[in-house]
Amino acid sequence: MSKVEISIIIATRNREEILWETIDRCRKAIANKNAEIIIVNDGDSSFNIPPGLAAPYISCFDNPGKGVSTARNFGASKAAGQILFFADDDMWINSEAIDWITSYLLDKKNTEAVYVINWEYPAYLKDKLPETKIGRYVLSSNYHTLWGRLHKPGTQPTSGLYRYHSIGSGSLVIPKKIFTMAGGYNDKMIFQGEDADRVGKFNKKEIPIYVVFDVTLYHNHSDRLEINNFLKRIYDGFGSEFNAVKAGMAIPLGQTTYKGFQKAAFEFSRRTEKGWISFLDFLPNNTIFKSFNNKLIGALGGLQRYKQWRNFIN
Repeated sequence: MSKVEISIIIATRNREEILWETIDRCRKAIANKNAEIIIVNDGDSSFNIPPGLAAPYISCFDNPGKGVSTARNFGASKAAGQILFFADDDMWINSEAIDWITSYLLDKKNTEAVYVINWEYPAYLKDKLPETKIGRYVLSSNYHTLWGRLHKPGTQPTSGLYRYHSIGSGSLVIPKKIFTMAGGYNDKMIFQGEDADRVGKFNKKEIPIYVVFDVTLYHNHSDRLEINNFLKRIYDGFGSEFNAVKAGMAIPLGQTTYKGFQKAAFEFSRRTEKGWISFLDFLPNNTIFKSFNNKLIGALGGLQRYKQWRNFIN
């Protein structure tokens, strides 16, 4: 390998089984390319790269701080490349994405914007979605694709760049000079809300944001199809968001108060949550109960927000 031009930064927390599959695919994607992989462990214990995956261009560090923002900032501080590629620990990077970065950003010197690379669930996971209640909910919400998460009408573009107003750090490509100029991630935002904070910085400096549809990555959310893991991810996310709101670092992304009957209903649901989860487990996973199951899962997701509002704001 000659001089490193692309630094792939993967922050991870307590997901080693998911992580090592991601690293294996990423390692193959950058073979014979001017790229490196930087893993930043934000988990509860240290780990080593498995011998079969170890390579000179793969580094692993324990996060000296706490939270995904400090992990990403630390990874950026260790990066040798002029292009930073932030990826989730369950995002499968492919050689097409690396080639696109090389040809479009480096060769053509398009380094005055930031880019979010399109993603969708891998085929095997999309096939599994109808088999679980969470999977059916994900399908009905169209959360198994980036386009669905953007909540945009119409058909997903098949190629090109799509100007957008937000980012997702799960597949974010950013020139290092822009990352430095905009001040990196806010270290006090440990899990959720950091992307909204970054967008504010980009907007102030009039840095454009594009979604890239010329290539597609695969988001391996295979451990999110069990109800407790699904709800914990939502709960932790809102905890981080409301902690930032309480500290005056962010504004809430949804409603800021619960009153009257609505609050009473959420309180009842909070006290009986385990019963509702057991009831969801009991219900059949078929088309007859699909609508009710989806509404119940959506309500349980909303309950996670209420519980964190109660913890931090109430």
